Order: sequence, then structure tokens, then C-alpha cells
Amino acid sequence: MNIQTNHVSFHYGRKEALSDVSFCAPGGKITYLAGRNGSGKTTWILLSTGLLRLKEGSIRFDGYRFEKVRPNVSVAFDTSPLYPGLSVLDNLSYLYEIDVRSPRIRALLADLSLPEELLLKKASRLSYGQQHRAGIAGALLRKADYYILDEPDLGLDPMSWEKTASRLIRMKEEGKCILLTGQHFESFSSLIDHVVILEQGRILFEGEILDFLTEWSMGTGDLKQAFSRILAAQGTEIDNPLPDRR
Repeated sequence: MNIQTNHVSFHYGRKEALSDVSFCAPGGKITYLAGRNGSGKTTWILLSTGLLRLKEGSIRFDGYRFEKVRPNVSVAFDTSPLYPGLSVLDNLSYLYEIDVRSPRIRALLADLSLPEELLLKKASRLSYGQQHRAGIAGALLRKADYYILDEPDLGLDPMSWEKTASRLIRMKEEGKCILLTGQHFESFSSLIDHVVILEQGRILFEGEILDFLTEWSMGTGDLKQAFSRILAAQGTEIDNPLPDRR
């Protein structure tokens, strides 16, 4: 089980967003697609899920196009596509096909910082962080083989993130293919197995996290420092990560 990207290029008009990008997100591992804002991560997610038309290269889910495996792919975007007039519970039921009547599911939602009073609110009354949290919860609890999660730690308190990370690890152990993005290196450093570094639409590194840290952290084992050094080697420097919006 894997998501294979082969020689993908994409332009917004004259602006090049991705240039000959190739990498593999393997099953049974958590892949971290890392890069500064504007590096091409969101473009890749939109291309992989058919929301942008792919003209150069291919993205395949175990050899199949997204359209063929759509029911087996669970996605959380940076902006959750919730119906504003429906409650969070109804959105989770209709959009993600989750059995929200199940006590087990309700307990899991509470673990993901979605208590009962929040579940009953209309999506239009939620803050951005709460909407994103609902989208992440829906994507995590949906039954699928492939999970693409944009900033899954956003909006979660430390305890909720710890429970989310534990769930991601269990999913990985079940052989699921998981790809996530995000700016909070500390959240992901003990979680990820495979790393892909994008900068200005190009791959700087793809490989196992231990190999990346060995090569770029200068013995510190610090993921943020390793990321900073690989960018500095390209003549650029890392911006400060996004403010913590949790």
C-alpha cells in the first residue's frame, strides 16, 4: 500500500508550484510532507485528490488514480468543507459516514477535543480552529486505507494531540498509508517515519527520518534544526513556524 508521485509538475499561470516532483508515501509508515508556506504542499494535496487537474506526471494509490479509490481515501484539508447550516454531528455523519450514535465514537470525539456541546453547534458558529478540529476528527475516524492530513495538530490541546498521535500510530501499525503536513516540528518528531522536504516546488530530500536527522541535524536529533540546515544549504533560511493556534 502506497501513494506514489511520479514526475509531477504544475503551474499557476506562469508561476511554477511543483517541478518534477517524485516521492513515495509507503503504507505502514507515517510520511511527513514538510516545507515552508508556499513550497507546494497544498498544491500536491489538491492534485492528489483530483481538485486540481494533473497535466504533467502522475499520482497513484497502489497504481490506481484517485477516482478509482476515492472511498478508501480520507482527507483533511487546511479549511474543512463543512456545511455551515448543519451541526458538527450531522457533518461528521454525512460527510465522513461516521456512526455518531456510537458511544465509542462519541468518546473518541471527546478525546479529539470535540465535547458534546461543540458537537451540537452549527458549523457556522465554530471558530476556524474548531472547524479544522472537526475536519481532522472526521478524517481520522473515517474508515479508509489512505489518510492525507493537513496540519492534524492544529486546534488541539497537548493531551488531545497525544491521543491523536496514539491513534495515528495504531493506524500505521494496521498498515494504513498516512501522509501529514504541518509547521509544528515538535509535534511530529517522535511520530513520523518517512520525510519529504519541499522547497519552491522541488524535492530537497526524501527518505527515512533517521537518515534525514543523521545527515542534517549535526548530531542533535532536532527536526527543526535539520530542516533549517537543509534550507540554509540551498541559500535560504527557515521562517519562524506559524504561530501556535492551538
